Parts: sequence; C-alpha cells; structure tokens
Amino acid sequence: DHIDYDRVYSVTDDYSSVEKKSSISIYDQIEKKSKNLWRKSIGSTIEIGSGTGSFTTAILKKNNFSNFLITDISTKMLELCKERIARLNLQKNNVQFATFSGQEDCFKNESFDTCFGIGVVHHICYLPLFFKKINDILKPEGRAFFIEPNLKFHSALISTVAEIINYLISTGIKSDDKD
Repeated sequence: DHIDYDRVYSVTDDYSSVEKKSSISIYDQIEKKSKNLWRKSIGSTIEIGSGTGSFTTAILKKNNFSNFLITDISTKMLELCKERIARLNLQKNNVQFATFSGQEDCFKNESFDTCFGIGVVHHICYLPLFFKKINDILKPEGRAFFIEPNLKFHSALISTVAEIINYLISTGIKSDDKD
C-alpha cells in the first residue's frame, strides 16, 4: 500500500493504446477464451482483489450485471478504485465496495453468478480454503474467472510461495493434514 501502484505497474486508463496490456484487452481475452461459459449478463457479480480498479473499469464498461460487489483486502486500494470509477464516470447505483480477503465467512452461500479475480490468487496463503469459499458463494451455475501474472511476476510468486511454506512450517501444519 505504500507505493504508487499504477505508476510502478504502468496501469493506465488510456484504452486507445496499441499495446495489448489494457484491462479491456484482458477482459476481451477472458470473454473470447471462455466461449460458451460467458453470459451476456454476468448477473450478481463479485470481484476479488480489485486493486486500483483497472480491470474493474473493464467490467463496468463491457458488461450487464444486476449488482456488482468490488472487493479488496486494502482500504487504500478500494479508495483508489472508487476514485478511478468516479473519474471515468462509471459509478452506478448497483455497485458497492467492501474489504474482503477471500477467506471470511461474510456472504450467504449461492449469492453470486460471477466472480472475477485478476492477479489475486498468488496473494492467497491457503488456496484450498479460498477456492472453497468462492465455490460456496457462487450459485450452482455460477462462473469464476481468474487470471494470474506471467513470468514478469516470477520473483513475486516465488516470494509468496516461500512465505506460505514458512508459515506452514512455523505453525506445524503438515502437508497430509486435512482442511
């Protein structure tokens, strides 16, 4: 939270760029590769780990939804996301914000039709619990879409895995433990 995330990672609202790094192009790739899994309306939607809202704006620009819950573990990131949405005139009445790490029991089961998470899974310490929570909050025909960074973020991924291993060793959790 202590860095200018958008500047460091070259996040921009300029979607006219020829580069294929914009959130709109990522969104289009998810939609194209998802083929028959994609719906014209994504219904009740949750985004896990919105960060400063770059991908959030693509969802707001390109989709129909009944309601949209934008989450991040960081209140600073949520504020930056809100500012971006306001700056781009994308605020809608059916959009809400909440802090959420992906681990809490704060939603009713079968609450959402769609879940998005862009560059968030590698931040999760215990993936089995995370994916169970996502499965629980999705409706029976719900869909979850996750995109993770590539080689550019290799060092961050290694560091995250090392932290997870260190945590597991320090807490005495063994790989054969259930749940």
